[in-house]
Amino acid sequence: MVLFGAEHFRRAYIVMHLDKLKQHVHDQKLKLKSDLEFHTFINDFFFETLTDAIKICIFFENYMKAVLLSKDYLIHKIGRNKGCEELEQQQKKRPVTTFEFHSVKNFDICHDQKTVQHTALTNQTLTFSTLLSDPYQQVIGLPDTLKYFLHKLAAERNELHFISSWQFEISDSRLDQLTEAKNFVDDLVSRYIPNVEN
Repeated sequence: MVLFGAEHFRRAYIVMHLDKLKQHVHDQKLKLKSDLEFHTFINDFFFETLTDAIKICIFFENYMKAVLLSKDYLIHKIGRNKGCEELEQQQKKRPVTTFEFHSVKNFDICHDQKTVQHTALTNQTLTFSTLLSDPYQQVIGLPDTLKYFLHKLAAERNELHFISSWQFEISDSRLDQLTEAKNFVDDLVSRYIPNVEN
């Protein structure tokens, strides 16, 4: 789950070209490049803004769900099922453990078919905004700077219907946030696959 998301993250245009972008921004500030040269270079970044936001969000969504799963929390939404109404409401406010859920209504375990099911779980997983909420982040533990960046990125991603108002942000703080996100992913991947070059 994490490595799948990391592959999407690394294929984001802005991530693949982040060092070049930082160099061009630096050169532009020192007037080492013409405005035309600079704007020609960043043109592709503008057109990849939405796609990049989706790829970056895919990684962090998968990562946050993987952390919850590894700590025995549910990642699927609890449905309005008899006996589970209270937990369904609680899940909107805080993570719910599999043990807590199982104690209200048992999982259906079929040893022959090697399946585990539950009639009160839906096919929908927790939303990105739920995963970024404070109670969920107490379990997941992303750094505050990454949470801020992801909130902003998710808002930009969700504005896909307002394509005429898109902006491509290349402020120093945005570049720092992207660098932090890239370092976070690279570090994580190196822990999963320690001998693979980033």
